[in-house]
Amino acid sequence: MTWSGKANIYQLQESTTSDFKSIKVIYQGKDLARVISGKSDGDFFYRLADSKDSQLSNTVKVAVSHHSIMHAVLFFIAGAMVFIGILFLIIKGNRLES
Repeated sequence: MTWSGKANIYQLQESTTSDFKSIKVIYQGKDLARVISGKSDGDFFYRLADSKDSQLSNTVKVAVSHHSIMHAVLFFIAGAMVFIGILFLIIKGNRLES
């Protein structure tokens, strides 16, 4: 997430509801960007509070949806096969040069 402004300190707020009845402050400081990871499946709402004039930004909704375990296993197997294939070609090419 990135933002811009002229505040001295920004506060990035997160909620699981669009009305922000329950707020979790996930960042407070001068940076103009933040990486957010490790979220479970579901909808999350974010807004920025400006310390300079207490204004709130527009709300941003983020829908998190992870791949199934089956897809994750298939991606791992495909990556392992590519790695083994490349390793085989490197070893074979090295033997041909010797």
